[in-house]
Amino acid sequence: MKLFNILLLWSSVLFTHVLADNTSIAYELIYFYYVYKFQWESGADKTIAVGCSAAYGTEEMCYFDEFAKYLIANGWPYSPTTDDHTKTPTASQATALNKDIPHSARFSLTKLMAAFSSEKAMTIVLERVLDAANTALDVEGYEPAKADLKQAIEMTQRAQAARYDKYNWLEDQALEDTAPDAAEYIVKDGANYDWDETFDKIDDAVNDDEIEYDEGETYKAELLNFSQNIDARVEATLTSQNKDITKTQKDGILEHLHIIRSLGTTTNELNEHVVAESDDSGDSLRAPSHCSSDNIEFGDSD
Repeated sequence: MKLFNILLLWSSVLFTHVLADNTSIAYELIYFYYVYKFQWESGADKTIAVGCSAAYGTEEMCYFDEFAKYLIANGWPYSPTTDDHTKTPTASQATALNKDIPHSARFSLTKLMAAFSSEKAMTIVLERVLDAANTALDVEGYEPAKADLKQAIEMTQRAQAARYDKYNWLEDQALEDTAPDAAEYIVKDGANYDWDETFDKIDDAVNDDEIEYDEGETYKAELLNFSQNIDARVEATLTSQNKDITKTQKDGILEHLHIIRSLGTTTNELNEHVVAESDDSGDSLRAPSHCSSDNIEFGDSD
């Protein structure tokens, strides 16, 4: 995607409620619903969509279509089918949400979590919702249905993939601009960098006498530096491709990259609950380690 197009895309998804993305927002709403469900089932303090039941005159947990209608803003025509009136939504429930989705699709942060009394970065939203999920899933004696937990994880993966499709090329271009020789050894898992395999590939090149040892170590150092300073490298690439790009535009695009990493972190933390419940590691749905970080900065919560 050309930089001009991505700037237009970014401009179209900067909203007063949250930095959303039309291709991922349906999956994010389904994920939020599962966290809402975990809170109801576990008996944990309810913080997600606490006004949903009252909005429908009931004391019971909302169905997914009710939850979605409660959160999405006016101007988003949503016509759910009978299949969407469910407490076990899947990716199929994204169909009705995506049909006739407006150019400026949005949902209400204050209805999602009352604590969001003002505009917050999506990374902060994801952090708070993940905290709510972990709190519910850690309630003693509570075990969610495995299918529910796996659906929650799948939705974070789908949301991440949808955003990656638009923005990951920026990181590739930034890497090429920063370390073109080292970039030749990059191994990717789908759209994501696999640093372990990349470093192994460099070691293999050294062992096969394709490059000198010192050269290989230089490549590793360049790639490590890139991974630790990726925002600055992407920002430099954005500036080099468009001298007129504004700081606001750059910050918006970088925020989308932060959201991608936050979704990867969410996937991995939720997956810990799958691993804890099963002796079969094959049940895990872990995102690649390079998609997230134990030290990820979700954003300033002040």
